[in-house]
Amino acid sequence: MISSRSQRGVIIFLGRARYDHSHHLFHFGREKPALLASNDTTSNAMPGKKARARKKKTERRDARELTKPTFDVDESVAAAVFAHVTNTRDRLALACVSKVWRKVVTSDGSWGTCDLVLEGKLGEKITDERFEDLLRYCGDVKRLEMRDAPVTFKGHYLFHAGPSFKKKFASLETFFLINCPGVCNTDILGFLQDIGMPDRPKDTRLRCLRLAGCEIESDLLDKFRKCLRDDPTETFLSDKEKISFDLWECDACGLVSETSEVTMCDACTETYCTSCAVEEGCKCTCCDFFVCRGECEVTANIIFLRCDRCDEVMCQSCVFSCKLTSCIGNEGKPGCGKQLCVDCQKKAKVLYIPCQECWCSWCDECMYKPDRVGGHPDCCVGKGGCGKTICGSCSKKKQESGSFFVFCEFCKDLWCPECDPGVQVNFDTGVCKMYCPSCFGKAGCP
Repeated sequence: MISSRSQRGVIIFLGRARYDHSHHLFHFGREKPALLASNDTTSNAMPGKKARARKKKTERRDARELTKPTFDVDESVAAAVFAHVTNTRDRLALACVSKVWRKVVTSDGSWGTCDLVLEGKLGEKITDERFEDLLRYCGDVKRLEMRDAPVTFKGHYLFHAGPSFKKKFASLETFFLINCPGVCNTDILGFLQDIGMPDRPKDTRLRCLRLAGCEIESDLLDKFRKCLRDDPTETFLSDKEKISFDLWECDACGLVSETSEVTMCDACTETYCTSCAVEEGCKCTCCDFFVCRGECEVTANIIFLRCDRCDEVMCQSCVFSCKLTSCIGNEGKPGCGKQLCVDCQKKAKVLYIPCQECWCSWCDECMYKPDRVGGHPDCCVGKGGCGKTICGSCSKKKQESGSFFVFCEFCKDLWCPECDPGVQVNFDTGVCKMYCPSCFGKAGCP
């Protein structure tokens, strides 16, 4: 054993290994050990600056822990706060805060009069056991809504519970079971009948019932409608968003469909699915007006027109709103019969021109063809003109009655009698020529 002493420390060499008294470490090979002063008695401590920084950091962390806000309260305060929480998700989140909150949230009937809404993740993860617990927490349910429940959810506790449980739904106004394929349709109807919904006064029955996505047979729809306070037929044509029931039977094929996929006749209120509506009636693609073919079509006294380019059908009222125009012409100048909607007019670059006397219309190609009666169309396009257009037949009739359009030979502008700027007649050249006031001097007239 060989020892070596220096001013900075003591190293003992043991063969090829060296023992460093300062750090209590063995060093192997030729690597030189780091030496500390021999009089350093705190070799294992961190340098002073780092130690102070760590100490301050620890003190700050401890201070935060002492002043950290907490939601741990006694049961009376928790119950008072909980009374103001109405969202189902928020109520369940409070139960995860502490044992006190869990006790307040999960007590039987602690939710009082409430809305039980299970949608999103709550709906997707619902089970019969969890649903039973949630209903036990509720006191009086006014709104029960469940969406996208798994097929394993059957809702047995809701549909097969005892009479005392049914009292929880004495104030039920809204009942949604949307996309819950595992729930039986007879169980849903049985639940509504067990709580006495069809026997209640009409103004206390369900305000809204939604069963989209559930397998409901067509012969049960009328029984469901008896549980409603409002007849869904009355609001179907006026406001589908506020309709009280969302399922309908097709009167042609018997298929049960949702409101968005159903068409109702405006005359007899019969309903049809999407495919049967095409075969059984006529529907305006612009305003959704629909009538059955035959007797209802005669009763409604509505004419439907079809666009020659895109085959869209429009009712008479939409046609009068210039959403579809026909080149119908008149007796003096028959049109070609081509009719196009507004979009197709732009695509085909076709302009329809109506006569503002007889209100017949022509496409731009037919408008300027010679009339059978020898007239020609006129349009008030001069400066300050009103833009009024009349067909050749109406123009000739007005000329015969002494009312005609005036024309300036110099600027080639045309005005109707109402917009005549004061056109003057010049006979100096032996030929009758008319000039507007601004062009009379330019034409060299005295």
